[in-house]
Amino acid sequence: MACDTKPVYLKVFNFNTPGWETLTSSTNCATSTDFTLSSNITADLSYYYSPGQYWVFARVYQDWGNSTLKTDYADISFGAGAASFLSLGNHTAGQETNKFEISENSLSNPELYNFKLTASGGDVSVTSVVIQLYDIRGFVSSDITAPKIYLDADNDGMVDGEETTQVGGTGNVSISGSSGTITFSSSFSVSLGDHNYILRAETVSGIDPGDQISIMLWHQDITSDASGTSGAAAPALHMRQGGTSGGASIGTAGQVYSPISGGTEEGGEEIGGEVPDGGDEGGGTPGGGTELVRFIIISFDF
Repeated sequence: MACDTKPVYLKVFNFNTPGWETLTSSTNCATSTDFTLSSNITADLSYYYSPGQYWVFARVYQDWGNSTLKTDYADISFGAGAASFLSLGNHTAGQETNKFEISENSLSNPELYNFKLTASGGDVSVTSVVIQLYDIRGFVSSDITAPKIYLDADNDGMVDGEETTQVGGTGNVSISGSSGTITFSSSFSVSLGDHNYILRAETVSGIDPGDQISIMLWHQDITSDASGTSGAAAPALHMRQGGTSGGASIGTAGQVYSPISGGTEEGGEEIGGEVPDGGDEGGGTPGGGTELVRFIIISFDF
């Protein structure tokens, strides 16, 4: 039966699924004519041999009644593929600067962190990325919404209007006290070469004076099928200046007030006239007159 009528498939058994997996097929053959089917498997090789026995099961299959398929040659071989490696480093445009130096207490679409991934020796499949949060003051998990990682195609350190490619899915924010994480759990591929990425949140709220958060990514927090990983990206610090400590506002000096002038210890019209001579009546102030009390008031702005 010609395979332009019924395709011929080359299949291999996947013990992870488990089930037969199609590697390739052909619709370009005539009846009683030789043709070749071939394919390579380069990832997750352990899925394709029986556990503990290293048997591989393959078949050539055509769904057509009693027709007979014959093969002159069949070969299955294993070999070491090119070892892929994933390196983490600083974004080409550098790290994000402080985004919390603002007068409001919320931001929309703030870009919070930059990093670069470099795949060598072959493409790398990344299954999770966990970005570390530390030195946190004043934030809880719900203050950071819908964080996403964008591919920075033009490497300028900004998510431009045409840059809509996201990787890793929407991050899950978890903050407990002064530390936390943003976890991205959707798989994505890093093709051979350098790729710059930007972490951007939909909103960050509750940014009060004195609040801050530091962000960093280490290679140990990236899970992939690479034979090895290395590197880290520089940290980013976002902090809103201000806050209070005790009484006066931080950075604000207390004001010192002097009494209104007028009058002396010797008395005067505003104080009550001349100082009289001492009287006979006991209990008076020595010398008779009114005593002037000097004072200052120190006040602080709260």
